[in-house]
Amino acid sequence: MLRDEYNSLRNEIVSRIEIINSQISTVTTMIFTAWGACIALITISYGSNCQKIASLTILSLLQEFFVLTPIFLLIPMSIKSGENLRQITILSCYICVFHEGRIKESKGLWWETANTSFSNISLDRGIKSGMMKFYNCEYTALALVSLILYVLVTMLSLVRVWSSLHEAMKFLIFSTDVCLFFLALWAVFFIHFSSSIKHNIMDLRKEYYENFISFGERKGLFDKKEADEKRMQVERLCAGGF
Repeated sequence: MLRDEYNSLRNEIVSRIEIINSQISTVTTMIFTAWGACIALITISYGSNCQKIASLTILSLLQEFFVLTPIFLLIPMSIKSGENLRQITILSCYICVFHEGRIKESKGLWWETANTSFSNISLDRGIKSGMMKFYNCEYTALALVSLILYVLVTMLSLVRVWSSLHEAMKFLIFSTDVCLFFLALWAVFFIHFSSSIKHNIMDLRKEYYENFISFGERKGLFDKKEADEKRMQVERLCAGGF
C-alpha cells in the first residue's frame, strides 16, 4: 500500500513539472508573437511616413497594447506556476517524512531525500544565494522585457506627436503613461514573487517538513523519539548531508 502511494505521489510530482514546462513554453510563444506584432506596427508607422495625429495615436495605442498585455497575462500564469511549485514541495516533503525509510525493502526508494540533500534549491546555501533568487524566473524576465519595450514604445510615440498636442492632451497622455508604467512595474514584482523558486520552494520547505512531522506525531504515526530524529534529519538535509 505504501509503495503504491509512494509511486503515485512521485508520478504527481513529475506531472506537475511537465505542466510547468509546458506552460512556460506556451506563454513564451504567445509573448514573442505579441512583441513581433508591436515591432511590425512600429515598422509600419515609420515606413509609411504617416503624419496624421489620429493615425499615429491609433498605431501607438496598438503598440502599447501588444507590449502591456503580456505583463498582465503573466499574472495568472505566474500564480498557477507558483501553486504547482508549492504542491511539488508539499509532495516532496510528505514523501520524505512518511514514506522514504519507512517502506519495507525501501532500498532504492530514496529519491526525494537524496534530491533534497544535493539540490541547491533545497539547501540553506540556496536560500542565502542572491543568484538563486532568480531561479525559475522566466516569467519575471518576460514581464521585465515587456516593461522595457513599453517604455521605449511610449517614448518613440511621444517624440513623434508631442509638439502637435495641446497642453491638456499632453498632461492626460503623460499621466496615463506614468500610471500604466507603475501599474506594470507592480505587476513585474508580483509576477516574480508568485513564480520564483525561492519564494515557493526554498523559503517553505523547512516549514512543510515541520508541519508534516508535527502532524505525524499528533496522529501517533511515530513517537517523539522518531519525530526528533526526523527533525535532525531535516537539519542535516538542508545543510547538505544525509
